Amino acid sequence: MSTLAPLLVVVRCNPTDPDPALHMIGSTAEETADLSKRMMEYIKTRDPEKVPTREGFTPTFFRVKRLPAAFFTGVLANVYPVEQRRHVAFQAACHQVDVTEGTPLVAERSEKAQFKLSPASYGVEMAGDDWCQEIADRFGLETVQELGQVALDLCRLPKGKRGPFGFWGGTVASL
Repeated sequence: MSTLAPLLVVVRCNPTDPDPALHMIGSTAEETADLSKRMMEYIKTRDPEKVPTREGFTPTFFRVKRLPAAFFTGVLANVYPVEQRRHVAFQAACHQVDVTEGTPLVAERSEKAQFKLSPASYGVEMAGDDWCQEIADRFGLETVQELGQVALDLCRLPKGKRGPFGFWGGTVASL
């Protein structure tokens, strides 16, 4: 995938519900260390070619569009708290999920669409709350938050630059 592409293909790797296709624990300490290193490289670059996957598994891919700078400064920068900002960024940037089996989940302009897009400011189209709820129901609210953060990080980077994206630590404390 070109780093100049208008969207980024992302695999969820949040601590609450990481993609089951991710290969994160090896049979030896060295293999586990190597997998951890590869996972951190993926989180930093969000390059789908760097995703360590288990043999025979295909991850679910979320397509995240690059948001215009004017949308960030005119809309997102004014949204508080940060959880709501991530939610709105997700609604604006992620309109397709390529599930491993079955038809992709898509938010679109069509009147017949299950999940509809509406025009917003600065040429951005927004998915509705029903879209976000569907993604949260299927993949967890942390996924909406994680991908919203990816969208925020993506719009701050120069065009064509592959990161750095931040580590997604989640919004809930873990034991």
